[in-house]
Amino acid sequence: MESQHFGHSHPLMVSNEIKEANCSRCGEVVSAPTLCCVECGFYLHKKCAEAPSEIHHPFHPNHPLVLFPKPPYKRGGCPCDFCGQNCELFVYHCPCNLDFHIKCALFSLNIAEKKLGELEHAAIKDQLISTEGGQKELERAKCFGCWEPLLGSAYFSLDSGFHLHKKCAELPHEINHPLHNKHPLILQFNGERFSCKICLQKPSSKGFIYFCSPCKFALHIKCAELPPQINLPCHRIHPLILQFNSENLPCKICQETQLQKFVYCCSSCKFSLHIECASSPLTIKEKNHQHPFILYWRRHSFICDACGLKGNYAAYICLACDLLIHKKCVSLPPIIKVPRHHHPIFHNYFLPENEFKNWHCEICDTEVDIEYGSYCCLDCNFIAHVKCATEKKD
Repeated sequence: MESQHFGHSHPLMVSNEIKEANCSRCGEVVSAPTLCCVECGFYLHKKCAEAPSEIHHPFHPNHPLVLFPKPPYKRGGCPCDFCGQNCELFVYHCPCNLDFHIKCALFSLNIAEKKLGELEHAAIKDQLISTEGGQKELERAKCFGCWEPLLGSAYFSLDSGFHLHKKCAELPHEINHPLHNKHPLILQFNGERFSCKICLQKPSSKGFIYFCSPCKFALHIKCAELPPQINLPCHRIHPLILQFNSENLPCKICQETQLQKFVYCCSSCKFSLHIECASSPLTIKEKNHQHPFILYWRRHSFICDACGLKGNYAAYICLACDLLIHKKCVSLPPIIKVPRHHHPIFHNYFLPENEFKNWHCEICDTEVDIEYGSYCCLDCNFIAHVKCATEKKD
């Protein structure tokens, strides 16, 4: 059987012989059946040979993706917007600066058309990645769709390094969202890297977004999944609604104000929480502390055992050590260097009364309450408030 194929002038023969050669379209090692021109050493995977010259991709509805024999750039190669690896041979291209390997374009097309059965060969129905780098490489690996770590979820994986959570492969193509009632939001590639309307962050990679093209309204996958209202123990009388912080209310937990952002808010009580603060993890395990810290919602303020400053509504407790601390203080470094002292200084949750002659902070010259956390050098009688020792100077 002979066939004429884009990118080669001679007829190609179908071969079931296994030969060690690279596909002239994708650059990867071919496997039978292949299409080949033995005379020229030209080989194609069957799937690469059958790749259409143009794809109308549901994740990029505005323009078709056109198959080019090489990236259409003066600089030559370009990164694939799916797997991040370099494209040097055939590439699906859109003038929106979207470029994909053949395999990545077809893989994503199967996802868009919900042909997940065709992806089983690439799926690892497991929470682990088999890599030479082991756990460290696993911790770095992120899902193309939501850019969250792969750890803890089943996912699909290609040899090229592209990974996608199974749940992200099964995302609905269209959603109605309460923050944008005018039109439905469509799942698509973030080719132009639009900022998310909820968190305002512009992604470093293209990934998926839910998008309304007429209104240029974009939501990250993770932000689109946020519940429109929540009930928390720290404010039991009313639910907290996801809404724009038009009054610039400070967060009741961290006391900071995020301008022009969405928050969880009770407007009648002027009670506002940042999304990150309202979504605090139930447990935090830090390598600097031998026990886990557990989230403890409160309706009253407290004094943080790690830094000695006031906290509100959400604390983390270590039951074994009888500690109650801010979320941000869970990750305080045990040892730091400060310009005011020539030795490293160590964090302590409290100090015995006889350890120091002088309890004044060497940075701000006010008294340190040694019943709460501080940084000190016992050899030199040097002590400082946690806030003073860790404050970044402009």
